[in-house]
Amino acid sequence: MCDDGMGQGGALPAFGFDDTEGDDPVVTARLVSALVVEDNLVIAMDVRDALLELGAKKVLLAGRVAEALEIVTRESLSFVLLDASLGNETSEEVAWACVRRGIQVILSSGYGADSGKMNGFPRLPLLEKPYGLDELRRAIES
Repeated sequence: MCDDGMGQGGALPAFGFDDTEGDDPVVTARLVSALVVEDNLVIAMDVRDALLELGAKKVLLAGRVAEALEIVTRESLSFVLLDASLGNETSEEVAWACVRRGIQVILSSGYGADSGKMNGFPRLPLLEKPYGLDELRRAIES
């Protein structure tokens, strides 16, 4: 289940959106097929829109570890933005699955790198919440 930010829980469906516009060739090349793993539907949709604005061709959404793992194994992904904490589960397993497949991964978290909540994760770039479009672009470029 995911928290949609309004006190209601429910499975966050995976959606695909195609877009062909983009202004940064480095970012656009890395965003051929992206996955956003986030349990808050409002945040997930905002990030999806930001990735499309940055030139993503296809953006999928998942709100739970099981959904994310299924997408990671089924899809040919070039980029994953992964919320470290998904309600009562962490996305550590998804992070490792992406690393094993050579997919660029950026973790997002409101806890910070030194909180101890990131100890089991692979060493990945961390985008601290809240973040905006410019911070997201810089994280993808690095």
